[in-house]
Order: sequence, then structure tokens, then C-alpha cells
Amino acid sequence: MTYMSGNTTNAAPTVSIQIWVAGRDIDQAMGRRQAAQERLNRLSVTHVGAGSGRFFYDLWRERTRTDPLASQGDCIADAECHLPTQDVSPSDLAALTRDIAADLEDALGFPVAVEVEVVPADEEIST
Repeated sequence: MTYMSGNTTNAAPTVSIQIWVAGRDIDQAMGRRQAAQERLNRLSVTHVGAGSGRFFYDLWRERTRTDPLASQGDCIADAECHLPTQDVSPSDLAALTRDIAADLEDALGFPVAVEVEVVPADEEIST
């Protein structure tokens, strides 16, 4: 997979990277989210949004039948960013998801749940 840097209007394929982190309290969860976002910045991502709460994590956990944040705490913080890319295949998405999750955990010392999806071509990216 080839990555491009800089802002885009979604002329090229773009992936959405959604991350979730957990903490024993909201301050720890938000601090972990900030650390994960700073680590992702090296990919020249465009941040789309961030929040807190279990709802979307619990939906993802049910769909994927995984719970990488088990025993990390009850407070969940999340963030989404977009990354311009080229030549995206399903195996590329799966590999990118695994690579990002492993890199974040290795670098930060705590697990990060990650989902990578292709942004539909007609969806506008905010810059």
C-alpha cells in the first residue's frame, strides 16, 4: 500500500482509522487517546473527531467478537482520522489494522483497539 501526505479532497482513496483506548477514569482514557493521536500524526493523518463513551466501542466489539481493551478500565475514549492512500485491497486494510494496533501498543505500552475502513469516494473530507 502506498501512502500520500498532505491535505486531500478524496480524489485518491482514503482510509478512516478509528481508535479506542480505555482507562480507569476519564482523565487516563483521554490521556491515552492523546498519546495515540500524537503517534498517528507521523502518518500525516487528518483528524476528523474524538469523543468518549462506550457505545461505539461496544458495537465494534460485538461485531468483531474481540475485546482488546478488557481489564484496561471502564472509561473509553476514541478518535477518528483519515489517511490518503492508493491501491487499497481488503488484505491491505487487514494488514494496516494489525500494523497500527501493534505499533501503538508497542510504542505506548497499552492496548489500542483499531478499525481501518475505506472512506466512500463521495464522502467529503474536512481539512
